[in-house]
Amino acid sequence: MGKLWKNRKKIIEKDIRKYFWKIFAKPYLYNLKENMKLAVKCVMVLMNDKSLGKRYV
Repeated sequence: MGKLWKNRKKIIEKDIRKYFWKIFAKPYLYNLKENMKLAVKCVMVLMNDKSLGKRYV
């Protein structure tokens, strides 16, 4: 059980990093406040998502 949780946590962290990168890599999003809102929303969606399949935010 512990190993499964570690792997799941690793996958979630990887996804969060991937989405943060996507958010901050968008050149048209110059507004930092807007970026932070998107990032927080993204993390909330990922944390609430039970499936480890493909995610689209």
